[in-house]
Amino acid sequence: MLITDTVHPPIASSIKEIQTRTLLVFHSGCAYREKFEQRLYQEKMIPNKIMEFGTKDGIIGCVQLV
Repeated sequence: MLITDTVHPPIASSIKEIQTRTLLVFHSGCAYREKFEQRLYQEKMIPNKIMEFGTKDGIIGCVQLV
């Protein structure tokens, strides 16, 4: 699942649409993070910026601040 702020346009055709955005993800070793990274690898996408968090609430809190 991808969560964006309310002003971000819908991601319609490809996950590559978020390549230039800062990605807020769970810490390394998390199963959700591993699945997400597998998808990025399949799409040959390397994110520009990543911020790691230990909890879903931390991620959602940062999205709400934008």
